[in-house]
Amino acid sequence: MAPEPAESREISRRHVIIGAAWVTPAVLIATGSPPAAASLENPLDGSYVESIESANDDLYRATIRLPEGTVLEGATLTVNWVPTNDGASVQVETGSDLWDPGNTNASSVVFIAPGPISDADTFLVRFDKGMNGSAWTALLEGTVDGQDASAFFTGTL
Repeated sequence: MAPEPAESREISRRHVIIGAAWVTPAVLIATGSPPAAASLENPLDGSYVESIESANDDLYRATIRLPEGTVLEGATLTVNWVPTNDGASVQVETGSDLWDPGNTNASSVVFIAPGPISDADTFLVRFDKGMNGSAWTALLEGTVDGQDASAFFTGTL
């Protein structure tokens, strides 16, 4: 005995549109809610580049400020820049403390703060022999009161 053929049923455009109309809000709620619920105000909002000074065409200093009352723990700063030659270097310091790895000629480097930094600290990125007119970027990350925080900076040498 041969099996009976399954009943063939076409799906109409109307059914597809009705199904999509019911599914779309659920998908948007499911994908939009968790990030929105988990995201609080970024404690580093309001951070800024206070100044970019040039002693000459070879040396640029960018002073970065944190929002008032901020203490950043576990800070890292990812710097991307265009060095001119082997004698070029970039370094990050807070007061007189150099961030690890100190002076480097790498065009992309992650610096690690020696300890917490606050709005009271002088936070300086020093570019020595960077390509004049080139862009630099820096991504500052860490935690403030246990909350992940980040700030992005950009400028021109």
